Amino acid sequence: MTERKSRNRKTRAKNAGPSRDRSRDQDESRTNRIRLAQTAVEAAKLAWEIGNRFWR
Repeated sequence: MTERKSRNRKTRAKNAGPSRDRSRDQDESRTNRIRLAQTAVEAAKLAWEIGNRFWR
């Protein structure tokens, strides 16, 4: 009886795919957020340069 319980637990842990996928999705969203932030910084720098040239 106890052996079957432990075996079921192992199988359940092995088949727990969705939680692993969810963590990978969180990692991807984090990298996307970082990439978006870097792009926003670059756009702000460009806008600053264009503004400086325009107002001179």
